[in-house]
Amino acid sequence: MSTLKTRWSIPVLLLLFQAHTVSLQAASAPQPNSAIKSEVQSSGSQYWTNVSIKLTNTGTTDVDFRNSTIEANLPMAINDVYGSYAPLSWPTISVNSVPSGSVTKVTIGLGFGTESWVQTSLPPNKSITLQFGLGAAVNNASVANSIKVYTNSPTPATTGSITIQSPASPGADAGNSASATLTGSTGTPIQVSLPWNSSKNVTALPLGTYLIHTNQVGSYPGGADKEVTLNSNNLSATVQISYSTPVKSAVLNLVAPAAPVANAPVQSAYLSNNGSVSVIPLSWGTSKSVNLIDKQNYQLWVPDFTYGDNIYSSSIPETKAMVFTAQASTPTTVNLQYTAKAIPTLQANIVIQGLPQSTSTVNVTLTSATKSYNFSNLNNGSHPITVQTGTYNVTADLFSAQGKSYTATLSNPYALTAGSNIAINYTELKSAALLMPFKDVTFNMNWSTTPTTSNLQEIADNSKHYSYVLAFITQNQWDTAHCFPAWGGAPSLALKDNLYQKEVQYLQSKNGSVAVSFGGENGLSIESKCTQAELVQVYQSVFNTYNAAFIDFDIEGGALGDTAANTNRFKALKELQAQNSKAKISLTLPANTDGFPYLAIALIQQAKDLGINISEYNMMTMAWYAQKLPGAISDSVIASAQKGFQQLQAIFPEKSPAEIWAMIRVTPKIGVDYDQSILYPADAKRIGQFVKQNGLAGIGFWSADIDRNQNKTQNCNQGANPDCSGIYQAPYDFTKSFIEGLTQ
Repeated sequence: MSTLKTRWSIPVLLLLFQAHTVSLQAASAPQPNSAIKSEVQSSGSQYWTNVSIKLTNTGTTDVDFRNSTIEANLPMAINDVYGSYAPLSWPTISVNSVPSGSVTKVTIGLGFGTESWVQTSLPPNKSITLQFGLGAAVNNASVANSIKVYTNSPTPATTGSITIQSPASPGADAGNSASATLTGSTGTPIQVSLPWNSSKNVTALPLGTYLIHTNQVGSYPGGADKEVTLNSNNLSATVQISYSTPVKSAVLNLVAPAAPVANAPVQSAYLSNNGSVSVIPLSWGTSKSVNLIDKQNYQLWVPDFTYGDNIYSSSIPETKAMVFTAQASTPTTVNLQYTAKAIPTLQANIVIQGLPQSTSTVNVTLTSATKSYNFSNLNNGSHPITVQTGTYNVTADLFSAQGKSYTATLSNPYALTAGSNIAINYTELKSAALLMPFKDVTFNMNWSTTPTTSNLQEIADNSKHYSYVLAFITQNQWDTAHCFPAWGGAPSLALKDNLYQKEVQYLQSKNGSVAVSFGGENGLSIESKCTQAELVQVYQSVFNTYNAAFIDFDIEGGALGDTAANTNRFKALKELQAQNSKAKISLTLPANTDGFPYLAIALIQQAKDLGINISEYNMMTMAWYAQKLPGAISDSVIASAQKGFQQLQAIFPEKSPAEIWAMIRVTPKIGVDYDQSILYPADAKRIGQFVKQNGLAGIGFWSADIDRNQNKTQNCNQGANPDCSGIYQAPYDFTKSFIEGLTQ
């Protein structure tokens, strides 16, 4: 049954020329197959649930699943479905999710090839199983009762249409056509224009609820908005739009003075009517005319503004807004004026302690809502300053010397009064490993040295940061018959040759932490070629050779579903930790705003079930495509971490929230991403702040060479490139921004 609601865009006392009408047309829908029995099982928690739907043929004849669809009402949308389909051939799966009231109607399509060998018939008493994960609790009985299975029949309709009918022209100034705006499940408003006394059919609308708003034409406001719902029983609707009695116009003339000071910022006026506020941009020394509605009451104000060392007070500030009634017969004219008053200043002191040497200096910035001050080359001691009265946020440089970093402890915000002291205490940063960028040691290599070296030391010295994850160890791509771990799978970079050892030792001499990562997006995993005993030896050799803080396993793409390799890896890690209880392990897994995908969740659960102690779960928050939030990419990174936190809570209910957060590291891609989204240094700072505030394990970003930016302050304009960020930056802007966020 379609639902219909009315909303009014003008006061109800206005008369309508013609009432709106809505009619709905029912469709002849295909019927579900009654021979198919549905059973639902689920496991998990309110944060993450693994769901299985078992479909059994209870009839006496085969059921053909060619072109079949399965409908179910779920708590939220899903994106992926897998399962066990034997004795059927493996199908091509499509998933469509449409909000429907308090649930989401999910339609799963099973498609099959046309080859003669393809099996699409399910014999009596045989079953297939669909499986998926979702971030919510599931009521098995409710889901089971909602399931409808349509076999070997046309796919149930997923779209409908709305016909909009216009009335006769309401008057002379109404123009040649009516106008309406349709919003709803399309996500994008649809503008509809049609001649008077006509109709227009809007087709291919996803099923769901739509609002039809009649737009004003000339002096005639639109009538009541109409809301209509398209569903499988009502695939089309007709809406009659209408118009109200004409509204007379009045005029407001707002006269702005000449700029009260050179280069003064342009201001805006604010006009309120019946709770709705309009913004009116102004220009110095000009008049602005605004159309109003006759006999309506209005409030008008122009805020004060601050520029330079003065406050410029408006003649009609918000606290003394002008109240008036618009008259069609007489324009309302307002001459705006400003009065300047100097902002008082005060004497305060910046007091710095804790810098390691008397010659050590830092820069300090004070920022209020209207003013910013920079104070350079400050050392330990008290430094008098003169600033405007106000409340300030203070930032102070991270100081690095002799391989050590010192961070400032601040107490923002500072409400300054005469004689206030801004105390800035520096302490040595003991958590350099909070930031561990990935460094592809096979990129930007120096092949002329013996042994071969990377640019790791150059990057560390120029960025003043010494903690990294070295990537990646994979199987020798030219010898897939034997266990042969090598950097980047290159036989000339065999792991047994102890390459990069001196560079790692140099970083560690600078108090840096170094980890080593296996796997990655490309190449074969050594776990697919090495025995369990060989893997234990390889893993331990990394700890022995590089004194690694931990070893990491980057499992993504097809490797997520490589059951044999993953099981081999976990069994070897269990044995490794039995032999070396100090061996720390990290899993780097794909993630997005839905958290970890179900295959990654399965790996996390498998590791726990085997008793392996995983120190960190590193969320690869990159290559978003559709799985991101609108706005800044840092929003998506933070949302991903929050979702991952919920998923890990469900797997580790015995751990406290602080312990769960301490298991999570996030690894975004800096600059231009593979889907053309962009992470800026400002995002990096915000992510650093989030990681510090919530006590995460840390940050690893991809990659150190991208932040190197070819050692140039530039935009290389090369998009997602391994050697530069694709945005304008100086070398290591991202490293500095992440650290700034981590140390505030």
